Amino acid sequence: MILALWRASSIFQESLSFLLLNTLAACAALNVDSIDKLSKLDPSKTDPADLRVALVVPKELVLRRGDATLGLSWRDGDAAPESLNYALEVHAGGASDASVEDRLSSGETLYVLALAEADAAGLRALQAKIALAKNGKPGERDSLSVNFSGGCWRGTFPAGRKVAINAWMQTATDADYFPLFSNVDLMRVLNQAKTTALPACAV
Repeated sequence: MILALWRASSIFQESLSFLLLNTLAACAALNVDSIDKLSKLDPSKTDPADLRVALVVPKELVLRRGDATLGLSWRDGDAAPESLNYALEVHAGGASDASVEDRLSSGETLYVLALAEADAAGLRALQAKIALAKNGKPGERDSLSVNFSGGCWRGTFPAGRKVAINAWMQTATDADYFPLFSNVDLMRVLNQAKTTALPACAV
């Protein structure tokens, strides 16, 4: 099971940038400010080391390194697509933003997802290749995305009950987190992916 949290894409034709809202984000009520910020995110210029995703989830939902990835993909004209994907580090707490910390309630866990520096260097190398290849030419396109393909549940999974999750993003070290989505029902997302529950945690 792979769930796409978000994807920012740019098509270098008439300088058009757009955002593809997908699986999770499509279920959410994004505010105008969030859509505007995401739509201006240039995959070829954004420093991947600066990206942070903060998630507030029920404490029974456990995330570990490898459960989420950050990927950069691009295609040069009619050539085959090229992409790199790296596992995101998963840290409990540490959003360093009151607007996120204040949303944490009893029974919830705050996770902050970020790239390891060595992996960020790999994505920067691909970004440099993209910048050199496009050189103002129309038709090139690239996308930056966060995807989930893991996670487990401690205890009995609450089938039939709403499981709310909230997410924020930070795109620069000196920028505030802004909301990606609020109060999204994980059960609805799993149902769309034809899955009824998360796997039980081994320990």
